[in-house]
Amino acid sequence: QSALIQRQISNHPAPCTLPTTMKLEETEEKAPVAEEDGFSAEEIAAFSDLLSCPKKAPPPKYQCHICYQPGHYISDCPMRFNCPYEELTPYQGRKKCYGEFQCQHCKRKWTSQNSIANEAQSCIKCHVTVFPHKQLPVDKAIAMGYIKSQKAPPAKMSPIGHGRRSGQ
Repeated sequence: QSALIQRQISNHPAPCTLPTTMKLEETEEKAPVAEEDGFSAEEIAAFSDLLSCPKKAPPPKYQCHICYQPGHYISDCPMRFNCPYEELTPYQGRKKCYGEFQCQHCKRKWTSQNSIANEAQSCIKCHVTVFPHKQLPVDKAIAMGYIKSQKAPPAKMSPIGHGRRSGQ
């Protein structure tokens, strides 16, 4: 195991250092736990070196799409999990979905195929923002019979201007 770890460390592109906030006493306290798990303190130190290493730097012009700052990928963004609307809806996919809503103020119920993860809709009666209590991907909602499937467009369509001939 330790030969594999040493090979991974030597193949790692950038030299890594432990964070400056980590103290020697902390590693000494964790040594008995590492021995219980079957790893030596040396192996744990090697793993922590690998984990504390920064990942590959993004291109110079790359800008994170969450915080709009350069220097890190979106997967490494420190603001990634600080969203105030984190998981406010049952569906967390990226596409639009089927949602069932009920206004708590006027008790009005409605459904929408234009529901989006973590986004509310406004009640048209009392204008209160309402989050869906049920969300499903559209294809699953069709399969379960909540909504009817849209008619598929014809498979072969002729280009504009190539229909009937006029004036002959």
